[in-house]
Amino acid sequence: QGVRFIAGNILKNLIKDPTEQNYKSWLAKEKSIPADKQSVVLLVVSNSKKPEEKEIYMYDIGSEKLSRLRGELSTAFVEVAENNAKSQELDDLADVEGAASALHPVRVPPPASVREKQ
Repeated sequence: QGVRFIAGNILKNLIKDPTEQNYKSWLAKEKSIPADKQSVVLLVVSNSKKPEEKEIYMYDIGSEKLSRLRGELSTAFVEVAENNAKSQELDDLADVEGAASALHPVRVPPPASVREKQ
């Protein structure tokens, strides 16, 4: 079926203003979508002292579970996502659900409340 990217206002608001409330709104919207059409959420954690060493986790929106990914495939996911995210133009994305595109990762910083705890 290919990859479909949905760039509605909820996602755009989250990217432009990554607050806790905007995360909750986006997650609530994603939970209402059938599981086979939900976003794939990859979380990349790196050590500030060794930024080349990364741990990759996948968050399952439906079950609210976090799984650590290991191996070369997880590293490849991160490399592709980082390269694509560098050239991403949010305002060029369609506002309608179902706007088809190639794999299009979106990098969203954690809300301020999480950054303050770090």
